Amino acid sequence: MPAEKKILLATGNHHKLSEFNDIAYDLRLPITFIDLKHAGISTFPDETGISYLQNARIKAMEAFSKSGMPSLADDSGLEVISLCNSPGIYSARYAGHAASDSENRTKLLEAMQTDIRRTARFVCVLCYIDADTEVYFVGAVSGSIALKEAGKDGFGYDSLFIPAGYKHTFAEMYFEEKNKISHRAHAMRAFSEWYKQKIK
Repeated sequence: MPAEKKILLATGNHHKLSEFNDIAYDLRLPITFIDLKHAGISTFPDETGISYLQNARIKAMEAFSKSGMPSLADDSGLEVISLCNSPGIYSARYAGHAASDSENRTKLLEAMQTDIRRTARFVCVLCYIDADTEVYFVGAVSGSIALKEAGKDGFGYDSLFIPAGYKHTFAEMYFEEKNKISHRAHAMRAFSEWYKQKIK
């Protein structure tokens, strides 16, 4: 196995950093992710793209240009079919630019208060950039939106999302279970296969 390498994960969210490192460990990737704070980056660009891919690229490019380190960025979102795939790329700021996860979840439940159609999916697009590479990976997981929040683990919309084939929300699952089926897990599995070939 090649020596472990550090990759800059373009995020300031410690929950996301932990999740990516856990998934990398499960996939036996010789990688440790560090976040923007540990790379000494205190400012970051707005997500002005009109797609997950564009936003992931904006973040990965900025991380790489400021650090010179191989950089990985994800842009993820929750798409609710009855809401025309909203909140989508605006998931993190659904209730406003500085909205908390709790405020976003509250707004979603209010928007679906009388809706019996609960089908949804989580989508993740990864962008990896280094000195000579720019590549993308996509992952998704289908499910439904619960009638009320359940579970205390996870973050974002985890306490509302029930993956297909399960009876519990992401926030009710053990991290090990969620990290095998989540949208990020699917995208990271594709990245892992590519990365292991790259470093052979």
